[in-house]
Amino acid sequence: MDTPTVGHADAGVESRASFLRNPVAGLVLFALFFLVGSLAVLYPYVVLGCIAVLATMVLAMLGLRYLRRSSLDAWQMLLLLALSGYMILNYGFENLTIHVGFPLIISYALMFASLFLAAYSRPQLFLSAMREPAWICLFALLLLTCLHLVVDFPQYGLWAIRDASMYVDAMFLLLGLLWAMRGNSIIPLLKWLVVILLLNAIYSFTLPMSEQISDWSPKSGVFIPVSIFGNHHGGGVYLLLGAPFYVFLARYVVKWPRWLIVVLAMAQLLGLALFQMRALYIGLIVIIIIFAVLGETSKSAKLLALLSPALVAVLLLTTLGIEIQGRIGPVETDFFKEHLRSITGAEDTPGMSVRGRVDWYDQALQHIRAHPVIGEGFGMVLIDDTDDATGAAVRQPHNSSISLLARLGATGLLFWILFHVFVLKKFLYAFRQRHLSDKLMADLVVWLFMVYVIFMIEASVEPTFEFPTGSIPFFFFLGLALGLIRLQFGRTPARATAHVLATTSVRA
Repeated sequence: MDTPTVGHADAGVESRASFLRNPVAGLVLFALFFLVGSLAVLYPYVVLGCIAVLATMVLAMLGLRYLRRSSLDAWQMLLLLALSGYMILNYGFENLTIHVGFPLIISYALMFASLFLAAYSRPQLFLSAMREPAWICLFALLLLTCLHLVVDFPQYGLWAIRDASMYVDAMFLLLGLLWAMRGNSIIPLLKWLVVILLLNAIYSFTLPMSEQISDWSPKSGVFIPVSIFGNHHGGGVYLLLGAPFYVFLARYVVKWPRWLIVVLAMAQLLGLALFQMRALYIGLIVIIIIFAVLGETSKSAKLLALLSPALVAVLLLTTLGIEIQGRIGPVETDFFKEHLRSITGAEDTPGMSVRGRVDWYDQALQHIRAHPVIGEGFGMVLIDDTDDATGAAVRQPHNSSISLLARLGATGLLFWILFHVFVLKKFLYAFRQRHLSDKLMADLVVWLFMVYVIFMIEASVEPTFEFPTGSIPFFFFLGLALGLIRLQFGRTPARATAHVLATTSVRA
């Protein structure tokens, strides 16, 4: 039985060798490389962008090929496909739309198909997930939203639906809970994260050429045409979360050389220099503090050590006079000094001023005063401002909790606060029970807590949850954390270890 296989393999090798010896094939390859090289000289940013996008697509296809061999359900495959788009292509993916008399949003079609299939195929788990206290609070917010939409949709149309997306997206917390309850899906999920965080890093390094990529990118959109490629909204959050993931979690699921893991973690931190977001600077400090508070001082030290090469790289670029454009300024030491100083509210520093933020909050406060109990509802813009790049109206004050208070009033804010109380209570319970859990699960829950904290920090200065790019991954990962805490913590060490061994036995 083996002989024909070897023969076929040898024939394939000989066929490829004869093709390469063919002078016509050599001429075609030479012409191809010459064309790519010429384009790289004439349009370097465009060619580099194309290469990055192509590499992203190839790696994504390899990832999907792996997932097909795993034991994942159909709803899980659809979910990972949608999450991949949100986490890499972000704003471009959420605007990928087919107009069939009405805008059919591809990302939402995938998410709701996943939710429906999960409920259909796992009804008992689905009902169990719906008893989670945090979900009950979100469900109350969803009911308030539906009551508002009865009045707001006839008046404002799709704009009302668009403004209500944060509370609709909360439903996908259930998918995270179901994923954790699925039992044998954690290892495939972690392997998927290894690939997705790498793809995000590759894509993030195209930020300096985002305008050129956007120019040639295909366009799509619900309300206005949006470039599918060339957007980088939210990518910095995954860079910040990617560094601790590679250092402390990747080793459980891949057998890559340690030096490669370290390089990938350093690349995540170096990419933060391109995004130039003050919330991420604060988030990095918070991550280091979290490890220290949990008694993981060695992990804090490792992250600080990984940060050093990124700082050296920025210093080297400054010294050599090599100018790389970041999100709002050049990647050089003088810029970062001023950008850090802007956190204190100093005038004439890069980035939006504190006074500008306060003005937005004051505008939102007028809506809150007008409707303090039940809120303004959906469809009306909360602030009077426009985006300089697109000319579109800025509809919210870049603080998701203030947006919620303006849209749903004190009633909605009460349920939002209760939601976070239940979430924090679960995390605190998990931290007290970490010694009873397997090491992998203990480290994973700490990382998921970082996901929660970093998203909340960003949502205090950005409209993070008003867009599905931020809200859907946030609610999924948070649901995953709540489900893991419910199932994994509080067990005896023997039971926890047995459960994890059963989990990791699935084609790791």
